[in-house]
Amino acid sequence: MLNLPISLFGYVRLFQEYLGKKMYYIFALSLLGGAMESVGILMLFPLFNFLALDGNEANGNVEVPLDGMSQAIFSFFLFLGVDFTLGNVLGVIAIVFLLKGVFTFLSLAFIGICKGQLSASLMRALYCDSTLVTYGYFSKKNAGEFLSLIKDQVPRAIQAFAHLATLFNHSINAIAYLGLALFVAWKFGVM
Repeated sequence: MLNLPISLFGYVRLFQEYLGKKMYYIFALSLLGGAMESVGILMLFPLFNFLALDGNEANGNVEVPLDGMSQAIFSFFLFLGVDFTLGNVLGVIAIVFLLKGVFTFLSLAFIGICKGQLSASLMRALYCDSTLVTYGYFSKKNAGEFLSLIKDQVPRAIQAFAHLATLFNHSINAIAYLGLALFVAWKFGVM
């Protein structure tokens, strides 16, 4: 079980040889997307307070006692100089989820770009390495091995990269959800 994280980091290092620092851009975009999703879910708490008002807002201001989470968000609105109204809360929720969609799209698009670059790099490396092999080596080996290497193994390596990137995306989202759950109800989370 302990070998799994070690082997994951080995794959990250392997793909980093071909892609460079682009691996970390995927991680950063996934992190931003996960953070935006957590903030968007967190913004639902003051929305629930507005729904508890049953539409009895006085001049657009909240007149019900706020719980700790909603009070923190209310303070953030005051810091920004924005009125704490239903429309503004809905607008912030929409903006945050829109940003989450943008970051997720950029992350997935960047994964696609990296898959193309990885394919080109692997094919180029295979071609360059195959030119260095002697004729005697080729004649001793089965031709199917070389075809399998190009036809099957390169797409599998690209698929492994895609699965690794997806694992990072889902892991970041899970950590963001867990962090949000602990932030909202830490007493329940540590039980």
